[in-house]
Amino acid sequence: MAEGTEVMSRSIEHKTATLVGLTITLAIGTFLYYIGLFTSFYGMGFIFIGIVLLVIPRSFGCHNFRIMVLFGIVFFLIATIIGAFAVSKPMLEMDWNQPNNSNIAIQVERDGTANLSINYKNVANIEDIYVEFEKVTWVCYNQYRAFSDGSHQYKLDSSQDFWEVSDVKVSTDNVYFYTFFTFDELNEKRLIESGFYSPCESNIAILALETNAYYVGISAAIFMFILFFVREFKRNLDKTRAIMEAEGRLYPKGHGCCKHCGSIVLPGEIHCKKCGTAVDIPNKFQAKKTEFFQCSECNAEIPMNASTCPTCGVSFDEEDEIVFSSESIISRSS
Repeated sequence: MAEGTEVMSRSIEHKTATLVGLTITLAIGTFLYYIGLFTSFYGMGFIFIGIVLLVIPRSFGCHNFRIMVLFGIVFFLIATIIGAFAVSKPMLEMDWNQPNNSNIAIQVERDGTANLSINYKNVANIEDIYVEFEKVTWVCYNQYRAFSDGSHQYKLDSSQDFWEVSDVKVSTDNVYFYTFFTFDELNEKRLIESGFYSPCESNIAILALETNAYYVGISAAIFMFILFFVREFKRNLDKTRAIMEAEGRLYPKGHGCCKHCGSIVLPGEIHCKKCGTAVDIPNKFQAKKTEFFQCSECNAEIPMNASTCPTCGVSFDEEDEIVFSSESIISRSS
């Protein structure tokens, strides 16, 4: 009863540690996106986040492959939703339709473009005001990139109380980053006001969802790739070990290390090469002495039918070797 209770207690502790580890990893991964780490080091930030998603759960004892795959999917969905609708969309929607000091009238044309008429309140001591619309190509959390080819830059005409410009053509399918600016005495651009604008509000939600899913998906895909690679590598390693155990070149797991210093102990070795401690081999792995002889090069115990020493690799050709018997030591000739 006590043993069963202890096993159940360990199982609960393991599940709790796994849940805590996955929750912490989800929070850290989301935070790394929020601070824009994915844009750092020429894209290496994506790889770093993918590695973090793998390493932290394992440090909490989560090694179950299916749970890790499920976690990768959950991270992708939650991080995308948080980035798109809790961060990116509110940022783009902030005064999305009306800049602080202006009034924009929209007339949608049949060709899918929007014809804007902009009235901007007069700003003292400024001779010329320009407005530019840059297309927002992507947005992920609070990071974004806008592109301009110079074709959406317009000069506003001065009036008594405001500046104005008409026939500003933009696509109804895009989200834009607008800037009102002027030039100083050194002919350098000086920003007056900036923000995001779209002729159609639904464009903001679509852009936020699509691009957040794309950039979060990169780290999730890297995480999945590393996870599958580690699993296949471990499978191949286990297959190789099984072959070596069957050939007598390795002890089974749990019996191949020195109990004193932890060094690897190969079959046939009587003493640890590192610390000299006698190898403690369980009785079920000990062969009869009459079936082994002693290698003349490394003194390892070798099966009678062996043609080479599995420890040092020496070949036995026409040489006398010392053979163990239950009563005495005899010589063996190949």
